[in-house]
Amino acid sequence: MPLGRSEVEHLLRRVGFGATAAETAHFVGRELPDILDEMFAKQPPPASMPPSVTDRLWYRSRIGLSDWWIDRMADAGWLGGADRPSPLIEKLALFWHSHFACGTGKVADFRSLWRQLRTYHESGTGDFEALTRAVMADGGMLVYFDNFSNSKRRPQENLARELMELHTIGVGNFTERDVIEMARAWTGHGVTTPFGLRPDHTYRFRRDDHDTGTKVLFGLRPRNWDGPDTIRELVNGVKQRDTARFVASKIWRYYADAEPTPQIVDDLADAFIAGGMNVERLLRAVFTHPGFWAPATRWSMVRQPVEWAADILRRFEISAADSHITSTARYMGQNLFSPPNVAGWGTGRYWVSTTAVWGKARFLRSIRDHANIERTFRGIEDGTRAQAADRIFEAFGVTEPTDQSRARIGQWFDDIVADMPWGASRDAVYMGGLLPEVQIG
Repeated sequence: MPLGRSEVEHLLRRVGFGATAAETAHFVGRELPDILDEMFAKQPPPASMPPSVTDRLWYRSRIGLSDWWIDRMADAGWLGGADRPSPLIEKLALFWHSHFACGTGKVADFRSLWRQLRTYHESGTGDFEALTRAVMADGGMLVYFDNFSNSKRRPQENLARELMELHTIGVGNFTERDVIEMARAWTGHGVTTPFGLRPDHTYRFRRDDHDTGTKVLFGLRPRNWDGPDTIRELVNGVKQRDTARFVASKIWRYYADAEPTPQIVDDLADAFIAGGMNVERLLRAVFTHPGFWAPATRWSMVRQPVEWAADILRRFEISAADSHITSTARYMGQNLFSPPNVAGWGTGRYWVSTTAVWGKARFLRSIRDHANIERTFRGIEDGTRAQAADRIFEAFGVTEPTDQSRARIGQWFDDIVADMPWGASRDAVYMGGLLPEVQIG
């Protein structure tokens, strides 16, 4: 059945970062499978590493890489040429960045963080086993989980535990014996130089540190397991069902609703396994599932701060550097390349807090004097309260405003025109950016 405007807008909010009126019109009236085919077909060419990544000052590297990625998210769109970033790829990369949490708390070689991000961009929709292998063998991840010090003489269990608990099969699906044996399998997998003024997190296998003895994983027959080989068993072997259910649950919470029912998890896991553990097949199962389109699912997700900010920067054509988003994102609770812990960020109500709202207001204050903001709302105080509301809704892409939001803007309009009309064009960005319809999706 062809999708109407409201349905298309729901899909575009969840798959990417929202949509312009032109993008909505592009998809309205088309069948869902046809729309998804076009979305997954959009694969922009690989990007070059930003020059800031190799800056000698680490904070410049972090800010530069973060700004680069946020600009890429803001530039993502469904129209405008093959070189334009894909909203689907960028939002999925943001998911993997949290799922495989890794950051500057320990990782000092920003080339490694760049390699991880490039992996998410290039392989994020493909084979989950290959993706997991690429990420776990990356130097940054090995440093983040202290595996550079994992040797047969002194096993280190961090990576072994988190690989299973956070990245594949989930809590309750492995034993302490499995952790011990998994750690032994990953001995010797390290990096060139973990510390120092010029750390080099290039992957390096230290054969003398590797435990070549037999190991027993998941009750299987003893064998000389090696770290990367265990991933095949986790994703496509005896633990496949556990991994399919765990990853499907996280994907559903990210794209659809707060908590999937057991039936939804089973449906998605079945599709994931039937598709050869291919991520695109899992995503298609999510976007075509009846639960994704249920009335209760609409407008039920609190947007991530970076997702929210990228949409605003795109609408007003403001760069990440000009907005100081990387400096203000930490006040909103989502500082890219600096996850709060090894589990990454949460979803849904995880983002609901007074602190996050104040952080968003801080970001809006940083862009309120930008020329594009002033130009958009210039003269707003000269119209009526209804006209002011319509201009704000249009600027922020709100097509289904509630009566409460319209009334709140009307009250603001009356107050500001009476007290300081010269500030209306600047303050309008607060009213729009903090609307419930802009913060949820």
